[in-house]
Amino acid sequence: MIKKLYLTITIIFIHLSAYSQNASVEQSNVGIQVGLLGTWIHFESKLTQSITFRTEFGFDFDYSNSEGSILTPSISIEPRWYYNLKTRNNRFKNIEGNSGNFFSIRTTFTPDWFVISKDESASVYPRVIIAPTWGMRRLLSKKIMSEIGFGVGYYKEYYSKYDTEQSEQGWFPNLYLRIGFNIKRTPPSGYKQYL
Repeated sequence: MIKKLYLTITIIFIHLSAYSQNASVEQSNVGIQVGLLGTWIHFESKLTQSITFRTEFGFDFDYSNSEGSILTPSISIEPRWYYNLKTRNNRFKNIEGNSGNFFSIRTTFTPDWFVISKDESASVYPRVIIAPTWGMRRLLSKKIMSEIGFGVGYYKEYYSKYDTEQSEQGWFPNLYLRIGFNIKRTPPSGYKQYL
């Protein structure tokens, strides 16, 4: 009886150990996200078992006193550390689609290429934003996911292309909620979904 119990415990331990070793971010992930402040397309690629590098292109909603609501292009790069994938995996929680919690440093550039606005004379100043962020990403179905994040961001807006001293800078709360659609996902090699 005791031998059978030890054998059962050993098999369970080996199974859980092998299962936790498979905990990894996906090789790549391409998707579209929509939030209250814009629409974006992203590409996220694996660097290590828990770190990804994300690039994003989209359109951010902005507001100007003179022009009202405007839509501006934005480009972002963001290394992400998904710090709890092994814990979620060991508890048999879904980690597909990089479903987990993460820390990141998001850097966004808003160029002055063009704006979408009712006012044809509307324009925007180039802006750089750096925002350390804590976030949570969850796969709601095979194709639909949600993402929330918050942190504190620092921005610098340049009023002149030729004189970087003419600028405005400051801190702001970085808070977002997005719903997205996965266009293409490449799971990590050897990953088995048990749920």
